[in-house]
Amino acid sequence: MTHKFFQRALIVSCAFLIAGCGTTRWSGKQNVLFYDHVGHAPENVVRLYIDRQGSLYPQTGFSDSYAPFDDVDGDTLRAVVHHVAASDVEREFCGGLSADPDSDLRILCTEKAENTDKSWRQRQEVLWDRVGARIHKMASKGEEDRTLVFLIHGFNVANARQPYEIAEEFLSAAAGNDENLLFVEIHWDGWTSPLGLGVWGEAQTSGPLVGFEMRQLFSVIASAYEQEGLSPPKVRVLTHSSGAIVVGSLFGNPIAALPNLRNTNRNSDYEFFAANLSPPSGRYRIPDFPDIRIGMLAAATPASTFVGRMPRHNVVSYPRDEGFPDAGILSKNTTLLISINEKDFALTKGGVGANSAQTGATGLGTIPESYCEVERRLQGGRTPKVQAFGFNFNRAGGTWDEYEDIHDFPLYLAQANAGADGFSFLKFLMGAVSNETARQHAMVCPS
Repeated sequence: MTHKFFQRALIVSCAFLIAGCGTTRWSGKQNVLFYDHVGHAPENVVRLYIDRQGSLYPQTGFSDSYAPFDDVDGDTLRAVVHHVAASDVEREFCGGLSADPDSDLRILCTEKAENTDKSWRQRQEVLWDRVGARIHKMASKGEEDRTLVFLIHGFNVANARQPYEIAEEFLSAAAGNDENLLFVEIHWDGWTSPLGLGVWGEAQTSGPLVGFEMRQLFSVIASAYEQEGLSPPKVRVLTHSSGAIVVGSLFGNPIAALPNLRNTNRNSDYEFFAANLSPPSGRYRIPDFPDIRIGMLAAATPASTFVGRMPRHNVVSYPRDEGFPDAGILSKNTTLLISINEKDFALTKGGVGANSAQTGATGLGTIPESYCEVERRLQGGRTPKVQAFGFNFNRAGGTWDEYEDIHDFPLYLAQANAGADGFSFLKFLMGAVSNETARQHAMVCPS
């Protein structure tokens, strides 16, 4: 029997015992830390690194002699800043400061800062303000601003550089003019382990916080254009896997899909999130841009993330039609593009079931009925000009037949880039083909 068989068998056996297989002892799971990743990017790319609490890494301030340590004392940026030293290497994170008194790192490491939620949020606000102003400046081109293209990977990704480079090449070609694109790469802590075991539940917790905190970025960018009396630029977002969880919190209220938001014993991060689910103004307002398109490849989340209805496996606790009337996708002028692959091994949990009470709900990217629920509920819904398009990504009998159940991001990118009759998923995402043309290639849901 092949290594692939053993790997799949192990995943299936753990699906029913996700908590047991999710321990560090069995899975080797760990946080994804980015201290050695922050650095320069190509001219048309902004790289943002975000920890599991949604905290933005500093972009500036590391001295030339700074050497990231292999083992840090804490799994969040805040823990490292305030615990200061890694016990086994006796090296201070804030000791890597450069001479620049106005650097991002010095703002986080100011000696007067207290280790409180309020103090940390104030320092983080400065970093989000700075990167938002930077993106606004880079995107502003006079008569025609650059389109902002956000890339958001999924869980169990230690380094997304390679798939992001592929995506940027494909998207530039799909748009037909890469000079008018500004890519914003989101590198977030979706945890990691050798086989992906034990990290799914962790990513379900960290992903929504990342999206929620990213609202600050969109608020800063929108405010900059508002102050100039100009309309904000077009926004394009491409996600893979649990990157869909991130956009659910960024562009809407995902409470129907997130027990952490409904739990009265939630931690302080989710307490703050719950208090700011969809404010009409301020730093955490829902993004309001004139043209938003969100492409979700292998979306590892339930339909309820975007329509405010409970997943079907919660039917025992909640009546089928009970939901949250103010939840789901809330950004106006938004088009959702969703791939559906009924054989995706990760989304179906190796045959255990996409929407399972034991292993969580990942049905949107693999169950046609889940997508159709989104399409149906968005039609004539409360949020103006929001629509969904679903596309068949089943691979049996086609070019990718031998990879019919593979969850791999580059493979989905290749499929999204391919097409027929001048149409492709990525061309539609970038606005290079019309809605009418897209409907001819989209899934047809029963009426």
